[in-house]
Amino acid sequence: VTLAMVLCVHGVLPMGGTWHPDIMGFTAPCPLGGWVILASCLAPFIGISMYLSLPEKCTTSPTCFLDVVSIHQTDTEMMERGIYGLGGFLKVSKQLRILWSPPYLTRLWCVFEVAAFLTANPEGTINLRPLSIEIAVTALFVACTLGTMFYQAFITAVGADPGSRSLILIPALLPSLGAIRILRRQSFMRRVLLTQLRNFDVDRAECRNEFDRHYIEAAILHWYGSKEKFAEYVRGPLAFELLNRMANNHVTMMGYILIVLSAPVAAGLELCMSLWIGGAPWEVLLSRFIGMVLGTELLYCAMILMVTMNLSDLLAKRCYGFVLPAALQTVLIWFSFAGMYAAGNALGTAASSATLWTSILYALGCLCGVYTMRQVTLWTLLNNERVYGDSFYEE
Repeated sequence: VTLAMVLCVHGVLPMGGTWHPDIMGFTAPCPLGGWVILASCLAPFIGISMYLSLPEKCTTSPTCFLDVVSIHQTDTEMMERGIYGLGGFLKVSKQLRILWSPPYLTRLWCVFEVAAFLTANPEGTINLRPLSIEIAVTALFVACTLGTMFYQAFITAVGADPGSRSLILIPALLPSLGAIRILRRQSFMRRVLLTQLRNFDVDRAECRNEFDRHYIEAAILHWYGSKEKFAEYVRGPLAFELLNRMANNHVTMMGYILIVLSAPVAAGLELCMSLWIGGAPWEVLLSRFIGMVLGTELLYCAMILMVTMNLSDLLAKRCYGFVLPAALQTVLIWFSFAGMYAAGNALGTAASSATLWTSILYALGCLCGVYTMRQVTLWTLLNNERVYGDSFYEE
């Protein structure tokens, strides 16, 4: 992104469009090219590819024992040796990271891994990572990128008529409709996970053969005294610990938020760069950067993402046999999201166009909003039953 901005400023990359700002009296035409947004879309994939290509000594990634690739999957004898030696790996591991999907707690060997880790390594930590989170983040990233590129292309082609820019927000935000549907699905998967923990029963877990079942149940009886005591531990202290970890991960995943908002932030930076090339005074540049880039595209958008997440949690319950109500729930969340973004975009534009101080006050207000929504989200995630009642859980 920085490289694209430098190349644009020095005239290396062509600037095919023009926009006409109206910021603190500055109305001179400014060139636009769309290169910064394009760079922001490519940057995450380039970064991941470069990271995977780095030598091991250049990274800080710890060594991982991944059972599906570390235990032989076709040779029965080697598979048994790997399975029965699992406790040794768990004992020396600092963390058990569970890439959770719905079948996990229904498989007896997966339950055994948890029991063995807690026994062999009581000082270790269990990190529960539902796979649905990454799916939701990817959907939000794609939606934000497509919407931002469409909106920026319109500004580049048409100019800066405020009324037209407001109307174009509607089609620009349409891709987020599908992302919100996926976000609701992710919230539903979290309910499934917590329901599985709440209703956990060793006897209901599946196993390939009876020999393995007897082996695992004997180990659980030796470690915990009875299957029921182990089940009570999973339903009680373990579920509480995992819920706390999930809640904190949910509201502190700043890296995910930055990835999702990379395209909107890049769009704001591109307009600031355009003002620089167009000869805008430093007060105009600073006002636009604080009011729109920091205020609207980063802080305000982060806040409405948290609001959308809470609404998705509230309306995640399936409507069995009724497709229309579920679709209407998604549309309702989308209208709320679109309305909040349009309002924030208008407020940020007005604040940054007035004075530098109004931009600063607006950005500070957005920062307070992010902090408030973070606390509300954390409290809601930690108090599911108090907020939603027993209907929160999926039976």
